[in-house]
Amino acid sequence: MVTNKKVLVAYLDQVKHPKTERIRNTKPIRMQMKWRTKNNHDDYGVFLMLHMESYHGLKNWDCGLCVESERQKRELDLLRSKYAAKILLSDLNLIKNKFLKLVQVFEENSLDEKKKMIDYAIAHRKERESS
Repeated sequence: MVTNKKVLVAYLDQVKHPKTERIRNTKPIRMQMKWRTKNNHDDYGVFLMLHMESYHGLKNWDCGLCVESERQKRELDLLRSKYAAKILLSDLNLIKNKFLKLVQVFEENSLDEKKKMIDYAIAHRKERESS
């Protein structure tokens, strides 16, 4: 939390924002949200997008997630799919058409071949991430 504040304050200093000093001297308070997790270290981007989408002020804020559980994992999986689809299919995505062509090629395969392609992609995920 402190590191994020330092980065924000450095940016505000750079752009000479009028409230830089006020923010520099503010002590951050961590909200106690019922959907907060202790064991999920992967979905911070999904949480961020959901929070941006659902935040309308602190009073009675509820983003719709249940407490940390298997059910919450399923909810996060659905949100990840939703956000990925919105990003991939956005008109702002410069490779949208390339992606749609890949989807079309994938769809032309049999169910068995699709499963093999998915299994291969999962098995070789680390190789793609490192390149």
